[in-house]
Amino acid sequence: MSSFPDFELDKNSLSAKAKLSTLAINQVAEYKPRMHRAYLQQWLQTNRPELDFEAVWTWREACIAAL
Repeated sequence: MSSFPDFELDKNSLSAKAKLSTLAINQVAEYKPRMHRAYLQQWLQTNRPELDFEAVWTWREACIAAL
């Protein structure tokens, strides 16, 4: 597995964007989805714990594919 900078889920900071900018181009394709998954998991735990993460992720991917 590649080495990635730590991702902190702090919506009030620019740490994720700053860390993303330090990645090599070939790392972005793997790191960015991991960052999105981590954010969505935390958001669901806080806001909609009754929803299944994998189902929501599947819905998200279907919406993106439909664009």
